[in-house]
Amino acid sequence: MTLPKSERLVRNKEIAQALKSRVAVYLPLFHARVLFSAPSTHRFLVVVSKKISKRAVIRNKIKRRITAIIKPIGMLYFVDPVDLVMIVAKPAVAVFPHGDLQRALCDLMQQLAQKSSIVRKPKV
Repeated sequence: MTLPKSERLVRNKEIAQALKSRVAVYLPLFHARVLFSAPSTHRFLVVVSKKISKRAVIRNKIKRRITAIIKPIGMLYFVDPVDLVMIVAKPAVAVFPHGDLQRALCDLMQQLAQKSSIVRKPKV
């Protein structure tokens, strides 16, 4: 269950821009960054590093769990469909149950939306 290609960050240039973004949230399970750009839909990138597990099977399972949660809730928190969101998982994610992971991702999205509304200039 992956996100459609139109909703993923895939270009290295966009990923580098997202890393330089000023809007970031750090939580015990994740940290995330938001980049404001011109696409017409929300796009997401889930990063699970080798620090979490050396085995690709486990890393891919964590990515699938996160994208399964993000898919229905990801777009509910942001006002404008111009956000590129990069979510980086931390090692504690590997052992968390699904319900706790879902609550943590909802908290993450809420905090990102609050921070991005502070930085984003209102439309006139």
